[in-house]
Amino acid sequence: MKSTEGLVMVALDGIKVVGYSIAEIQTAPPSFRRDKYGHSSDMVITASHRRKGIGEKMLSEILKWFQSKNIKRVELGIAAGNQMAWAFWNKQGFKVYRHTLYSEIK
Repeated sequence: MKSTEGLVMVALDGIKVVGYSIAEIQTAPPSFRRDKYGHSSDMVITASHRRKGIGEKMLSEILKWFQSKNIKRVELGIAAGNQMAWAFWNKQGFKVYRHTLYSEIK
């Protein structure tokens, strides 16, 4: 990804890909009091490599990158039923501030 507004990382175990993350800088709508913020759109670690600190290391690098870009807030979304993700992000200090609702159109 060639962009000054995005960061893609890949976690390797030897030559095997065991995880990846995508983070980007986004611009808030005019109604918000902040201009730009960080957004972590994806962080995935294969089941066999979870709970080994890979996610924490990736997040640390993402946060360093955001700080280098003078970003003070990071947002992300997770599926409501993904308890493992809830536990990980909660442990990292992330809090709920918005709920996304949906409806299937028939």
